[in-house]
Amino acid sequence: MIFITCSGQYAAHWGGDNESVWSYLRFSISQSFSFGLFGIPFFGADVCGFNKNTTEEMCSRWTQLGSFFPFYRNHNTKTTIAQEPYVWDSVAETSKNSIELRYTLLPYYYTLLAHSHLFDGLPVMRASSWVFPYDESLFGLDSQFFIGDALLVVPALLSGVSNVSGTFPGLDKDEIYYNWYDKKVFNNTNVVQTLDAPLNGDVPLFVRGGFVLPLQDPGYTISKSRVNPFRLVAALDADGNASGDLFLDDGESPLDSNYEGNYRNVEFQVVDGGLLTVGASGNYKVGDDVVLESVTVLGVTKKPDNVVFTYAGDKTGNRITSFDYHNTTLVISGLGNYTDGAFNRNFTLSW
Repeated sequence: MIFITCSGQYAAHWGGDNESVWSYLRFSISQSFSFGLFGIPFFGADVCGFNKNTTEEMCSRWTQLGSFFPFYRNHNTKTTIAQEPYVWDSVAETSKNSIELRYTLLPYYYTLLAHSHLFDGLPVMRASSWVFPYDESLFGLDSQFFIGDALLVVPALLSGVSNVSGTFPGLDKDEIYYNWYDKKVFNNTNVVQTLDAPLNGDVPLFVRGGFVLPLQDPGYTISKSRVNPFRLVAALDADGNASGDLFLDDGESPLDSNYEGNYRNVEFQVVDGGLLTVGASGNYKVGDDVVLESVTVLGVTKKPDNVVFTYAGDKTGNRITSFDYHNTTLVISGLGNYTDGAFNRNFTLSW
């Protein structure tokens, strides 16, 4: 392949005409690592394989894996069997669930891509050794990956398996990981773990402590998703802190030659396990009907007596009565009543 210097700042790339074999499914992960080093973060491989005939099981597993790549498409040559998701009921269901999760995470992906384009050129899909560069045991690990620094993905890459081996960097020190699906802290000090990975089930996915993830309720299309409610997931680290950000724009207008334009940067900061500060800069604003509906905080040590929402500059806040606490997870809902035009104004949330 031939790359033009800096092309990755603007363009995507696919992994070439691969084959419908299990080794290529796994190889697509290390391919993405390489393209990240080439400066092309918007990368993906042909899901289910391009040449040769795929199988129902392989296509289901590849659909699960491919949905986490920045560039995601099912594509094959015309001389092979059909491999659209609807060919198999199980793959159709896997595809539906995978895309629903992908669309939920779109604000996080979009922010990572904006960072890469505007500021730092960093990969979106990252090797464990990229996130933890001083851990030599991770240098050859290509069976799992991080999305940004916050999400750990451990996919199934072999035929006939129902569990996978996952490595949790830093777990034997002070790193904390939370299960994406049940939001529980991963209570184990062994760095290498065997994880359930049922065919057509959930891909093992974990949130790393110390990060705030911006999410949005998924719609049938990306354009419909953009007007749905936002949600935040704040995963606390061992000190009760977390941070993150969100890049917002209209999704269409280009920036000018000075990388300026109609966009908005939103910063999230959680300190002392009980105070979320949301501050924004930039001139882009979301519509008044787009709200921040909820904030989920992982790793809260005790049930709060009350939750208070306060806009910056206001002397008094609004007490939030709709919150739930269970197994160190605090879910603060009903925020849409206070956040018309999500992130258009700065605010704090305390508990």
